[in-house]
Amino acid sequence: MSTDRLCIVLSAIGHLFDGLATTAHVITQNGYNAYRTALGFPVRELADIEEAERLDIYRRRFWIQGRCQEMPEPLAGAFFGAVMCYGLNDGVRLLCAALRLPVSDRLEASLMRAVLASDAAAAAVALLYAHHARLATIGDAGAAVAHVEQLAGAIGVTWTAPEPASAPNEG
Repeated sequence: MSTDRLCIVLSAIGHLFDGLATTAHVITQNGYNAYRTALGFPVRELADIEEAERLDIYRRRFWIQGRCQEMPEPLAGAFFGAVMCYGLNDGVRLLCAALRLPVSDRLEASLMRAVLASDAAAAAVALLYAHHARLATIGDAGAAVAHVEQLAGAIGVTWTAPEPASAPNEG
């Protein structure tokens, strides 16, 4: 994924989390402090984060740690969204489920081989369904659909929200 494309996806995905987290675009004050300290800058309020800093944190903390740069598009973007939302370990669990592999919480060599051998578009869509199912259990179902639809658009795949489960007829 080119740097320009990465920035577009990072920006689009980062803003999706506004209604889902109590942080500024998934970045906590402690995380922002650690980032600025590591770069030799004084800490400052998270409310004052600059767009370039936010994108760099996403790139370092989620993209690179999630090894997304090693994955084919659009799976890389879908996995990136899962890692941003749930953290690396839970993102890996969702990836395993999408690829129908034994559940793991680590990006081991065997998982990366399966990622590279997969149909990246189909795996991305499967990961989006797993992502939606998880989001729907922890928040507003409508917000979950909107979030995943926007993520699908940002990574260039077609995703259709599942039909809501209907209540059984009583009678």
